[in-house]
Amino acid sequence: GRVGKALPTPHRSQGILLDPPQRGAAPASARLLAFHQSPPLRNLLRDMLVYSNNMMAEMIGLAAAQRLTNQPLDGLDAAGFLVVQHLGRLMPEVDWSGATLGNHSGLDARARLTPRQLAAIARYGWHTDVLAALLPGGGWSGTLADRFGAPDQSLRVWAKTGTMNYGSALAGYLFPSSDRPAVFATM
Repeated sequence: GRVGKALPTPHRSQGILLDPPQRGAAPASARLLAFHQSPPLRNLLRDMLVYSNNMMAEMIGLAAAQRLTNQPLDGLDAAGFLVVQHLGRLMPEVDWSGATLGNHSGLDARARLTPRQLAAIARYGWHTDVLAALLPGGGWSGTLADRFGAPDQSLRVWAKTGTMNYGSALAGYLFPSSDRPAVFATM
């Protein structure tokens, strides 16, 4: 058997092969030792986006991909593929040609999304009344706290930054003073 590549697998270096985990039922004699309820997903997503937390992005992305398939995943590549497929089902009007996600944090040089594809995701997030409220605000929070802070700019941009060696992106929403909101994506 194989274990997904998303988590370290020290057993492999010892020549131990493990089958994928299987769900099971607890024995009747089992006692509850501890219980922890996560904050709502909306709060986790907001924190992930505002603080640009890559580990949270990976874990939430893996959980979302797992939920899409209800099957064991074979690593981040498989999870990224499932997410791109899901985007295609949510937004069939968008040309998803060439879209590739090797992970969920964006820290993968093989990842490919066009500005048009990224803008489509932002547009979808606007129409579902979800994404804009979760993003950092210009001159106020997260990776935009020190950007767009002039009085005529503050809180007019709500967006997510993305930076790797030799590249950066900014995508989200612009709230101009005299016109309707706009979706944008720059790379």
